[in-house]
Amino acid sequence: MRTHGWSGSAPATDEEAIARILDAAGQAIDAQGADFSIADIARTLGVTRQTVYRYFPSTDALLVAAAVHAASGFQDRLATHLRGITDPADAVAEAVATTLEWLPQDKHLGLLLMPGRPNPAHRIGDVGRRAGLRPLDVAPV
Repeated sequence: MRTHGWSGSAPATDEEAIARILDAAGQAIDAQGADFSIADIARTLGVTRQTVYRYFPSTDALLVAAAVHAASGFQDRLATHLRGITDPADAVAEAVATTLEWLPQDKHLGLLLMPGRPNPAHRIGDVGRRAGLRPLDVAPV
């Protein structure tokens, strides 16, 4: 790992670098939605665009990875909301209703649902998978 850049505080691992990039992308999504570039993220982190491209091959790949990364927070909030519901049918109904209520306000997950957006499972890439990124954890029925 190179030691220059990163505003003087280089990450210790690739996983830490990915986490910082995803945090910066998440902040960009919060501020301006999908209208950001690799250059914006690089500038925020104090690195070159090539450094960001090392981990994410395009702005779209970074956008999808940031949205998938945000999905875990959504799942955690939903699990907390459903805690205490013991009847499976009630839990499913409440999960669907709550998801439909929350999704329109969730900028990050909304990016995954935009028309024409490819399936994120095919877009995360090896580096993202090694960092623990994955599509929603849904067990097959």
